[in-house]
Amino acid sequence: MRIEHDHKRWDRIGGILCLVLLMLQLAVFLLSWIISTTNPDIHVRSLLGGEGIRWFFGHFMAIIGGYGAAWLIVILIACGAVAESGIWPTIRSWTKKDPLSYRQKYALRCSVVALLFFIAVLVVLTCTKEAVLVSAAGNLFPSSFSKAIVPILSFILTAIALLFGSLSAQFHHIGDAFHALYVGPQRGAPIFVIYIFVCQLIASLAWAFMT
Repeated sequence: MRIEHDHKRWDRIGGILCLVLLMLQLAVFLLSWIISTTNPDIHVRSLLGGEGIRWFFGHFMAIIGGYGAAWLIVILIACGAVAESGIWPTIRSWTKKDPLSYRQKYALRCSVVALLFFIAVLVVLTCTKEAVLVSAAGNLFPSSFSKAIVPILSFILTAIALLFGSLSAQFHHIGDAFHALYVGPQRGAPIFVIYIFVCQLIASLAWAFMT
């Protein structure tokens, strides 16, 4: 009952937030039209004119796609995998000196080794003489590494979580591991709805008033 109550509460909050974002979006439409009509000297483009309508519909998918959507997906995958693997409670128990099972200790040690391995690989790819993820000028920011830093970190967290979950017997079979990969996006589905509203609002503001 408590979980159902929490879900309803968050659904209500999410619904209110989406309604507010929708009202703001409509306000941007009207405001851009009013200003462009009454004050043509001000460089404001109307979202209700032919150009604005073509831009809104023609760029809708491009606005909600790209890095933001991809980052959100991989972050949610990593968060779900970490949550399902049980690695975080184990780390907290270890820091509190609580007793751990043999499997938990073994899985934790292997996870640390895996983390060190991934760090070593990143060092080779970014800090050595022939690093391939740096820019032509030898910089990390901007570079291929900086563009992929979110997917890289998400992949590392996901891999370590799957390793820990498998070795600690938190995942009993491959189906449990697969479930851990999609449970994050499943639980985070409301975030995608809010993300669409936010992206469209920001893009509309930028197109109408800042370009």
